[in-house]
Amino acid sequence: MACSGCEQLPVLPDGAGRLLLALPLAHSRQKLLESLKATAWVSRLELADLVMIECADGHLGELLTQLGDWLSLTEQAHTKALFLPEGKQADISLLAAVEPLSHWIGLARGQWLAEMIEQDRLTTHFQPIVHAAAPERAYAHECLLRGLDTQGNLVSPGALFDAARAADMLFHLDRAARLKAIETACQLGLETPIFINFTPTSIYDPAFCLRTTIATARATGWPPERFVFEVIETEELADTRDLVGILAEYRAAGFRVALDDLGAGYGSLTLLERLRPDIVKFDRDLITDIDRTPSKQAIVSGLIDMAAKLGIDTVGEGIERRAEWEWLREAGVDYLQGFLFARPGHPPPQPVTPAH
Repeated sequence: MACSGCEQLPVLPDGAGRLLLALPLAHSRQKLLESLKATAWVSRLELADLVMIECADGHLGELLTQLGDWLSLTEQAHTKALFLPEGKQADISLLAAVEPLSHWIGLARGQWLAEMIEQDRLTTHFQPIVHAAAPERAYAHECLLRGLDTQGNLVSPGALFDAARAADMLFHLDRAARLKAIETACQLGLETPIFINFTPTSIYDPAFCLRTTIATARATGWPPERFVFEVIETEELADTRDLVGILAEYRAAGFRVALDDLGAGYGSLTLLERLRPDIVKFDRDLITDIDRTPSKQAIVSGLIDMAAKLGIDTVGEGIERRAEWEWLREAGVDYLQGFLFARPGHPPPQPVTPAH
């Protein structure tokens, strides 16, 4: 059984109905009612200070977008909203359908993302991860998500994930990205390991949410150790126990795991001890200008030594200058990644040894 919550994209109701809003402050209610009076939207103040707005068939998205322009982000986050389809009366059974207005507005503004996922307009670019001692040789490739708009233009991952968070579609986008990465790497016939990013907060229950990902990886026929699942955005974790469960699920399938941005804060060092990943990537802020920054050299040297004692491979990322590469190579980093060797591409580019 797959995780239906991650497979079914959230959509706005498309029929006529009423939008009920419980705003936190009288000032906010009055401001909204005055804004509504200047438009064609029919509204009134109901019992318990609820603002009710009539919405014609197919116009909910337009209404929500306008509400997003009128109300501040704080007001949106603290306003409770419920959409009642035409002919439906409010009762306790609808309690689960009450959401912050910010959720509804994010969903309305993120419908382009839902359509992109539904229409399979996602693609994967690949950036080589190279051997530190021989950067013309690719050790692995990191899978990097890109979107395609209706004209075929690339949409950045930042825009995709910002929209996904606002629309509560992070689960759906993260899953689609994992599957697209595996599918595309297989189609291109890559012969190296692939690093697949995942956001731990996008997975409710690893036993269910990861079944499709694991099945898709197994269907390639590749040895499981060629799949490296890379944990990103660990700073958003409220409880590492969930992440431990996710990594246990991946490891049970024979996959390897990597921890991104090591050295970005105390939390990442704590995760290193708890998770014992197979591979760690050093935070790029530590890598930039490391050849001429003694404090960074001391920190990274210590991290390399720590990783070696734990049997963990190391990757320096964000390399843009030859001097950075030379320092890291001499310091004992195993692998490197950055524009100095190759930019992301589809198909993946051949890495090069930097010229003097």
